[in-house]
Amino acid sequence: MKEKIIDYVFMNGKVDRIKTAQKKWRSKNKEKIRKQINSWKRNNPDKVSANIKRWQNKNKDKVNLLSKKWREKNKDKVLAYAKKWQEEHPEKVREYQLRWQKNNPEKVREYFERRKGKI
Repeated sequence: MKEKIIDYVFMNGKVDRIKTAQKKWRSKNKEKIRKQINSWKRNNPDKVSANIKRWQNKNKDKVNLLSKKWREKNKDKVLAYAKKWQEEHPEKVREYQLRWQKNNPEKVREYFERRKGKI
């Protein structure tokens, strides 16, 4: 049992020295690392998108929160995008409207009654 503890302590000390050396090298070679990472990303777009999707699936709550914050900060962009999309896809917009009206007859009735001035 003592041998295992001694081995672990020795290995732990060795690992600490290696980590320290790696940190120094990384701090001195940030630009080189950045170029290597960007090169890998350009050469492996499928792996990059798979990694992103995997992270998003594991962190759905965080993704939703970040998306919500972004939409709140960029309301003008979101509205412009939505307007452009609606102009480019009028058939899908109309299809959605008809489906919504069919699924919400009470709200449609209330809307038309308000327009006519009954409510």
